[in-house]
Parts: sequence; structure tokens; C-alpha cells
Amino acid sequence: MFRSVSSVPSRKARRTLIALLGAFSLTLPVVTTASHSAALLDLDAARPLAKHDASRLVVPRAPSAEALATMSARWDAQPPIAWSEIALEAIAKYRLNPLRAARLLAHLHAALHDAWLQCAPREDDARCPRIAQHVAAARVMQHFVPAETPGRFMSLAVSALAAMPAASSHQTALEYGAVAAWGAILRSLDDAADRSLEAPSRPPARPGTWRPTPPLFAINPTERGAPLWRTWLLTGGNEVQPPAPLAYGSAAFVAEMREVLDVNRRLSADQKRIADEWNLDLGTASPPGVWNRHAIRIARAHQLDAAATTRLLAALNVAMFDALVACWTAKLRWWSERPVLEVRERLDASFEPYIVTPPFPGYVSGHASASGAAAQVIAARIPAARDEVMAMAAEAALSRLYGGIHVRSDNDEGLRLGLEVGRLVVERLDARTHSISR
Repeated sequence: MFRSVSSVPSRKARRTLIALLGAFSLTLPVVTTASHSAALLDLDAARPLAKHDASRLVVPRAPSAEALATMSARWDAQPPIAWSEIALEAIAKYRLNPLRAARLLAHLHAALHDAWLQCAPREDDARCPRIAQHVAAARVMQHFVPAETPGRFMSLAVSALAAMPAASSHQTALEYGAVAAWGAILRSLDDAADRSLEAPSRPPARPGTWRPTPPLFAINPTERGAPLWRTWLLTGGNEVQPPAPLAYGSAAFVAEMREVLDVNRRLSADQKRIADEWNLDLGTASPPGVWNRHAIRIARAHQLDAAATTRLLAALNVAMFDALVACWTAKLRWWSERPVLEVRERLDASFEPYIVTPPFPGYVSGHASASGAAAQVIAARIPAARDEVMAMAAEAALSRLYGGIHVRSDNDEGLRLGLEVGRLVVERLDARTHSISR
């Protein structure tokens, strides 16, 4: 399965490094108190680390008219939209699982958000946030995808900046972008995503406990350490949790297993389409990536400006990340069985799910959790889209029943969990940003 690609120093070493760098007293622009309080990242800790990055970024001068036209067309989209697509390509290329994809996207869009936020007081220069966002995104992508061609992401940022007219706040914007990027990088080094060996222990074997499932037969669940990961706006993965799953062997439990078998025996063409479209296995943009594409499509349809799009995508991605950490906390609390083995042993030895059963416990559904959080955020930011996104989230949850890999309660409770996480994320973000124009 996916392994962390960063080489992470010890916590003591990281703190020593930050303290030493802070001793140089490098001065970077300071944002207003209102903006600073609304940041998603610790910008103060990042300032000493950012000065060097900003000073090394050289933007080509006076590109030819032809080159300028080419670059302008390439970067016509708002920076958060353009960098989302770049990130989704990397997620598919490097086969990131949904949790790792959500982690990358959350850090990327938090950096894009805070880069924009620092420029907010400079209302006289609309280019400041675009410059800062390109720099922040390139540096974050470089950190999270080090296997990519060296310099590729920063080269993309340089091409974007070269396509823009000169800005009076150019150097300041570069520094804002570097500060936001280093805020995200520092957070990623201390979010526990590399502490998989400290994962919750497997419970004693008993009837109904998750077992390796065909065809993968993985001994350990994917991202077993995820319940330890640091959340963004929840207090932790335990803050939002589902009720206990159905009692193993109960009449309701058996009825749900029988529903999986009955549904899979008579799948319609439309149900197969839904199962296929929401399958999103490794090598795709993953469920968080698909929800980014839906959010971008809806934002464009409703003509959101750059600031609103930045806020939307930041909220969307931190909500999906927090929902998936809460989901995995439930999965590795209950260690519930997947339908494939239960249906074969109880009802039909020849049962084959329509899609491949992923290698981790069932209760609750990760697709449903991420989709509920995403739909709640989009509905809150674009109320006119509520019916559309809620229907999509319900379909994403139901797709796992059609696929034969989840019982109905896995999906229903996962969707409820995601909706609640999305509600809390929006509420807490709004409490932070009440003094920022929205």
C-alpha cells in the first residue's frame, strides 16, 4: 500500500530547527489581526522558513507576445482551480489512496487559502493573491510529490507568474506565498500521518471481526494509523462518531447481508453504472478528487469569484479530510466484517461482489463519509446547489451497496457522519472568518 514519501525528522529535531531559524529574526510582511485569526495554518512559525524560498524564485522578464499568450491561456483558470487539477493528476499518477489524497488536497488548499488571506488587506492590487497562491501551491506540491520531475511544480508557478503583468506588490506576494507554503509543510510534518506503527491494535479474533478479504487478502487494513492523524477543525477523529453497528448475527444483521446478495443478483444497468462511476480505486482521482471536480464545476456554473472559490475549496478539502479520519476511527474501533465473507458463509458460497472489496473494515463507508462532508460544505457555500449535491452524496453512498462491498447501515451511518463533520467545519470556519468579507 501507499508509503509516506517524505523523510521526517524527529519532533525534537524539528523544534530545534525552527528555533534556530527563528533566531535569525527574518522579517516578513505581517497580516492584519483579523486575517491572521482566520488562517488555517500557523503562519508565524512559517515566516523564518519562507524568506529563503521567496528570494530564490526568479520570474522571467518580458516574455515574448507569443509566449505570453500561450501561458495566459494555460493559466486562465483561478489558481485554486488550476492547482486542483494538477494535484488530481498527481493523485492518480502516484496511486494515492483516498486518505492520502485528502491529506494532500487539504494542505494544498489550506495554503492557497492562507496565501490569499494575507493579500486580502491589499485591495488595491488584485494580482497579489494570484502571485501568492501560485507560489504556495507549487511549494506544497513539491513537498507532497517529491517523486515528480525536480522543479516541475515551481516551473509551472513561474510560467503562471510570467503570464501576468508586473505587480507593485510582487516581492511581498512571493513572500506571502512562501509563508503559506511553509505553514502547510510544517503542519504536515507534525500531523501524525507517518506514525503508522503506533496504530490501534487489532482486537482479538471473534465472530464478526474483520478478516482479510478476497481477492487482495491484505493482512493489515489500509492506513491503520489514520485514527491518530491530526484533524483540521474537529477536535479529533473521536469527536463525531456513529452509533454501534448492528449486533453480529442479529436478525437485522442477517437481513442486511441478504440485501447485499439480493441486490447483487439483480443489478440493473443503471445500478452497475453508479457502482462503476463511484468505484474510484487506486489510479483515479479518488473520491476526494472527484468531489473537487464537482465543486469546481458548480462554482463555475454559479460564477463564484476567486475569493469565494478559494474559501469553498479550502472548506471542502479540510472537511473531507476530517470526515475520513473520523470514518477510520470508527472502522478501527469496530473492525466490522465485510459482506463478501459473511454472505458466502451464511447465504451463497458462490457470491462475488460486483466490485473489488477494499482491504479494511466496513463500518462506516469512507465514500459515504467523504461525500456527506463534501455535499454539506458545497450546500452551505452555494445554497442553490443543495439538492444536486445531496442527491450526489446519497448516490455515492448507495453505490457501495450496489458494488456488494458494504451493507446499507455502513453507508447510511457514514453519510450521517460526513454530513455532521461538514456542518461543524462550516460552522467553525465561519466563526473564524466573521470579520472577513464573504
